[in-house]
Amino acid sequence: MKVTNRLNLPQPIVEVLASDNYSKGSADFSATELIDSPRVKQLTKRHYEDITVDCADLLYQFDGKAVHSLLEQAEVSEDVGLIEKRLEVQVGTYTISGAIDYYDVKRGVIQDYKRVSTWEVVMGIKEEREQQLNIYAHLARENGWAVNGLEIVYLFRDWSEARATREKDYPQDRAQRVDIPLWSAAKAQDYLEWRVNLHAQASEESDTNLPLCLPHERWEEPTTYAVMKQGRKSAVRATDEKGNKFLSQEVATTWMNLNVKTRSDHHVETRIGEPRRCLKYCNVASFCNQWSD
Repeated sequence: MKVTNRLNLPQPIVEVLASDNYSKGSADFSATELIDSPRVKQLTKRHYEDITVDCADLLYQFDGKAVHSLLEQAEVSEDVGLIEKRLEVQVGTYTISGAIDYYDVKRGVIQDYKRVSTWEVVMGIKEEREQQLNIYAHLARENGWAVNGLEIVYLFRDWSEARATREKDYPQDRAQRVDIPLWSAAKAQDYLEWRVNLHAQASEESDTNLPLCLPHERWEEPTTYAVMKQGRKSAVRATDEKGNKFLSQEVATTWMNLNVKTRSDHHVETRIGEPRRCLKYCNVASFCNQWSD
């Protein structure tokens, strides 16, 4: 992968961001790869040498790299907790691995650190967090560890005391520990086998025949509707009384008919949903026929 430097950032920054210290060992798939799109995985593997990214677009990685680097240096007795332990398991002929951030030995709880925006909690914890942690739980159980619970430890990079005071649903401190549902052993096994089969099948397909990315894998936002007024740039209304966006023209029109007296200068605007990942955040978009088509 080629890393450019359009902002002429200092070379140490470029070197850190360009380096990829992550290793899944001798495994065929990592936990994070399995929960992601098979199409993205295969295109990245096949076109890695031709991918170009700019280090400015990788600056978000600083937080995560710094947090994990510092925490790996912590000295914790093994009868208290285990730090950054990589575990493996066989699924058919494939080896799956995952690195667990922290295992609380006394409680039997797997913890994952996330250095993220508060928006992740405000808008709802991502589904892939639950999937990733339950793969870790499966790896742990298969390696003889007792697993009684799963937690994400959020370390917020943009926490606001003012918002915490003002908004009850906003995180109330700079960090937050959140319980994640623990699947049964059978459910975790079924999910892991399903994902391994998807990725294994994709590895046999040509670039043009790879399975299509699903809407959530493309970070696709739904098409929404908003009530607009002539001469005004912002929407008069784009959500219902519960704060949910108008997802149909009929709902938006009904709201307008019930709440707007002079409807002649109002109309319903369609806001087409876009696949945000494809547009800005996918390194293999230029090699992807799903996107180019």
